[in-house]
Amino acid sequence: MNDTETGVVRAIMDSNWMTTWRTGAAAGLGAKYFADPKSSVIGVIGLGTIGKITLQAFKEILPEMKTVKIYDPIYEQAEKYIDIMKPICPGVEFTVCKDVRGACEDADVVTTCAPILEKPLRSISADMLKENVCCVASDYCSTLDADVAGKGSVFVCDDRNQYLETQQHGVYFQNGYPLAEGIYADMGEVISGKAAPVREGRRTCLFMGIASHDLMMAKLILEKADEKNAGIMLKL
Repeated sequence: MNDTETGVVRAIMDSNWMTTWRTGAAAGLGAKYFADPKSSVIGVIGLGTIGKITLQAFKEILPEMKTVKIYDPIYEQAEKYIDIMKPICPGVEFTVCKDVRGACEDADVVTTCAPILEKPLRSISADMLKENVCCVASDYCSTLDADVAGKGSVFVCDDRNQYLETQQHGVYFQNGYPLAEGIYADMGEVISGKAAPVREGRRTCLFMGIASHDLMMAKLILEKADEKNAGIMLKL
């Protein structure tokens, strides 16, 4: 992280760790504004690091979370996921599902945390989901079918212009994903109060990740490090 006026290096950080936590936090914000606060059943597709951080964010946002239904094509991931997340989410029941449909069934919130693919599988279709459900995608269009994202009550992205520019490249968000007129709002508009939260129908939040958010995270981390005298401080 460099000083914006002089270009002098202020900190050297692990950006992979930082952006992982930022991704999970963004999913938590989606749930804060678009999930029913009384949501009790959560479906998690993809049990890697993003899936873990996202559930930790949901724990802060959804106090009535009782059941977490999990799925990963690598079955061994489920046991590792439960071992890590159970102490973090005490009192929550974890159910390992044999397929994506099982993880989506009866879920109030479904989050997809699979690898981002150039040729997406899109394994979750609208018929697998409840009528009233919040879907939070952290894997571009890899898992949610276009009928989920494009034919629900609202479609929200983290940044409208970034989504549309990425779509114009012709790789992601193709074949039925919302165009400009199909975007209800981006999260900046929602958090600032320009667009109201929606908690009925099928709501899709698709978060690509924004580099400026990583910079803000870096600033906060450096401030905390200064407060706690953490890390190795170098004098120039």
